[in-house]
Amino acid sequence: MKRLLFVFVLMIQGLASAAPHLKGVTDKDPLSYAVGEDIVFTVSLEGAESFPDGVSASWRRSGDDGVEEKGTWNGRAPLTVKTKLKRAGFVRLTVEPRYAENGKPWRVEGANGNVFFDGGAGADVKTLVQSKPEPKDFDAFWKGCRDELAAVPVKADLEEIPSPTEGARLYKAKVTCPGGTGFTTGYLSVPIGEKKVKAVASFFGYGASWTKGAYMPPTSVPTTEMRFYVSAHGFELDREPAYYQSMRKAAGSNGFGHGFDPAQNAKPETCYFHGMALRVMRAVEY
Repeated sequence: MKRLLFVFVLMIQGLASAAPHLKGVTDKDPLSYAVGEDIVFTVSLEGAESFPDGVSASWRRSGDDGVEEKGTWNGRAPLTVKTKLKRAGFVRLTVEPRYAENGKPWRVEGANGNVFFDGGAGADVKTLVQSKPEPKDFDAFWKGCRDELAAVPVKADLEEIPSPTEGARLYKAKVTCPGGTGFTTGYLSVPIGEKKVKAVASFFGYGASWTKGAYMPPTSVPTTEMRFYVSAHGFELDREPAYYQSMRKAAGSNGFGHGFDPAQNAKPETCYFHGMALRVMRAVEY
């Protein structure tokens, strides 16, 4: 059975959408492959029969084994990339549709930016070990983080807003959390009439956490599961662009973007991602 491929850099929020987008799957659980076993990626264009005139896609396979492969795709029939890993680790596949005339990425109205796919799979991942010894205070540090969370009771402020999908309610959620803005925020969708459903926390990786998809209401929501679309930065939702530009600028320091300042990173307590980790942990806890 095909399993949805984990997308590291989220495109179009990972949501089902009427807007054209790329969907990728592997022929089995993407973390269950063995070294030397064939890994088959299939990427399809959803929401459109083909790329618009003047747009074509290039794909690139890279990985921990140092192997690189490239190719092109016209977007009509699904793209199939068959590969394998010669050592334990991960393989990455990116697919980027661009305009032939100027090389710029294909952008779709309603898709929250560029349309692209970025995903991966692993081989013998359970055999992987970290390259550096675990810090002696590793467990103590994370126990301290959990103690920080425990000191702030979980309280959620929910504001119902119009749902884009019948059969589900949608809320702006603001959950108390230590540090930063004092909150984990996001959009919470809840199926109507269901008594017991799966609960899923959905996060925005890399630069996607600063895009409209992370702070504007989703364009569709599931009706068979509860979904929390989390803003790990803790910023307010549905604000004007200048607010988010200001937040992003304030998150940097000493000329570095958020999370890259060596002075901040000298101590885990002052690292920007310490606060993000707390907000992610609180979101899952909630």
